[in-house]
Amino acid sequence: MEKLRKEVKERFDRADMEYCGFRWYFKEHVATVEKESEKLCEKYGGDAEVVKAAALLHDIGLIGKGREGHVKRSVERGKKLLDKHGFNEEFQEKVAEIIKQEKDSKEAKILDTADALGHLKSMHFFGKAAITQDLEEFREWGLEKLDNDLNRIAFEDEKDEAEQIAEVLREQLSYSR
Repeated sequence: MEKLRKEVKERFDRADMEYCGFRWYFKEHVATVEKESEKLCEKYGGDAEVVKAAALLHDIGLIGKGREGHVKRSVERGKKLLDKHGFNEEFQEKVAEIIKQEKDSKEAKILDTADALGHLKSMHFFGKAAITQDLEEFREWGLEKLDNDLNRIAFEDEKDEAEQIAEVLREQLSYSR
């Protein structure tokens, strides 16, 4: 798993340098999703190794192509990377199911919650602001993102925590309006 993590980090860091000139996405989002998913697996159960792999790979499809279709690309690229690093086909399929979010499994809920928390509990919003050309566009995106992320959180304790964080971010995003 550590070799997979290293390769995913290197890919995001390289893409960040090409796209915006500084490394941020792996550290500020992917690693945060990984950490949050570990905590959620400890608290709620689930296959921690499968969830960890899904956390590392859930956005790998963003690299070089953007948001549209990134889930499908994340599944495809994720399977290739898992295969390259010696994970069997059954493991690859479990990870793909979690990334696709098509099933209502505990692991899918954990990843979705960790992904939403990864936006709220890291410098994700600030990293995004740094690469956005239009501040008003960023504000609109941020306010919509907050609502979408809050709706994705599957566990009540985490929803309460996220709502407190979102309140502060919402206030910041709305301050000079």
